[in-house]
Amino acid sequence: MASLSHLSDLSIKLGNKTPFKENGKGSRYLSYQNYERPQLKVPPLIPFEICEPVKLLVDGNGWVKVDGNKRYLVHYSMRRKEVVAELGYTTISFYNPKTYELCGRYARDYRPNYASHKDESLLNPVEVALTKGLDETVKEFRANGHATTNILKYLEAIFNDLNPAISKYKLVMGMYGLCKSHGVTVVDEACAQAEREGKISDYQLIKKIIHDSITRINAHGRVSGGKSSSVRDSQERADNQRASITSNGMKLRGVNYFKGGNNHESD
Repeated sequence: MASLSHLSDLSIKLGNKTPFKENGKGSRYLSYQNYERPQLKVPPLIPFEICEPVKLLVDGNGWVKVDGNKRYLVHYSMRRKEVVAELGYTTISFYNPKTYELCGRYARDYRPNYASHKDESLLNPVEVALTKGLDETVKEFRANGHATTNILKYLEAIFNDLNPAISKYKLVMGMYGLCKSHGVTVVDEACAQAEREGKISDYQLIKKIIHDSITRINAHGRVSGGKSSSVRDSQERADNQRASITSNGMKLRGVNYFKGGNNHESD
């Protein structure tokens, strides 16, 4: 292999120094030395890398797939969103396309086998706390204002149950998502109801209680807060008819008029 490379180098050098056929003067090498090389600029003192920017979609767990079989974790705020990935020769950098804030940076992996690269500082703090146990998870819930009495009972039940790690992760992060989406008060009441039914660790039941509660509140608002469109339309038609009777010259001619009598009083 080395001998082939050496022969290739010799042939290239020989080709560059071979005189041009048209006029027989000069060669590719002399042309470079005399005309092209003086036009070259001095390279920068600080090394730099040329990057190819592309837009990539982040999955629900914060991973971006690059080069077919490599996964890189980006900041948890970019989940299910697009990021701008600058694909350099040695590094890969991920940016928020709106603010251009850095969302993750890694050494580019060219190995043929599948690999995942994770910077734990880019995870949701609750996820990091979850790996450290109940106490750290409670601290994060408390820091976010989600540590009510019944929610804490739920967390204790989840950690005390013999759940696999992946199930525990989904159950805790699911509760965190419910608190963010619906507010602590609604979630705390749902946890209290689940505890009364003896199912404080049943995440699906708590979720169903919240859904039923919101549906009931919305239905009550439609009944008490405003009538349906058909009822409103009929009311408006009746109001318009009454207004036209009093304003369009239908003068009130006495009691006999309303009784259907034919002997109307004169004006």
